[in-house]
Amino acid sequence: MNENIGFKTVPFGGFDKGQVIDYIEKLRNDFHRERESMLAEQEELRKQIAALEERLEGKEPVKRVFDPEQAALLSGITSKENAVSEINAAAERLKNIGDEVCQSIKELLETNGKVREQETDENA
Repeated sequence: MNENIGFKTVPFGGFDKGQVIDYIEKLRNDFHRERESMLAEQEELRKQIAALEERLEGKEPVKRVFDPEQAALLSGITSKENAVSEINAAAERLKNIGDEVCQSIKELLETNGKVREQETDENA
């Protein structure tokens, strides 16, 4: 509304009253038209917000849309995560087996030591 308005002046000073009133009416009409447009847009935005809030509340599930490349990457990541989990589980099983083997070796060495002591006692 940065218009440069040049009102017609009248012979005794001031401006033409009819021209000023017409201009004010035009401004008033423009204001009301713009206001109605903004109110309609505001109402539409409120409806959109309400619809989004419903989706957030779980009334309508939100679907993620991936393009094929993203889906392939996600699948690859999931596969690698599963492989890492399997490797970690296998490593834990191997550690447990190693612990059992170490314990068995200790027991065998102790038994071997006792057998040697008995053989030494019997030979003496």
